[in-house]
Amino acid sequence: MIRKAMGEIEGPVHAAGHYIYPGYMIKGGQKNLLIEAGVNILGPVYLKAIQSFFEGVNLLDYSFVSQSHYDHLGALPYLKRAIPQLTIGASPRVAPLLQKKNVIATMNFLSTQLWDYPYVSG
Repeated sequence: MIRKAMGEIEGPVHAAGHYIYPGYMIKGGQKNLLIEAGVNILGPVYLKAIQSFFEGVNLLDYSFVSQSHYDHLGALPYLKRAIPQLTIGASPRVAPLLQKKNVIATMNFLSTQLWDYPYVSG
């Protein structure tokens, strides 16, 4: 059975964001983790899910991204501003990418394509 990645997956693992660009929240015994950070327009959606799932934004310790593709890292800057103590784990390629104007423009373009999808604009 194929299931869209939204809500509880199993026990301490939940999906957040959008079913096309899910982030995976994991409650750990001592630390909590978000894996993937989708496109930038999903930043507020991830933050709302984080606040609900971890019962407060300050309870998210780490955010890891599996690759430097724009649809995996777009919301990282938003989440870092919202959660200053957040530690980000990523390829060394990620930080320089997030400084490039053409990369930001492409991520903004991808976000505008999602505006009318459920869970994004409303």
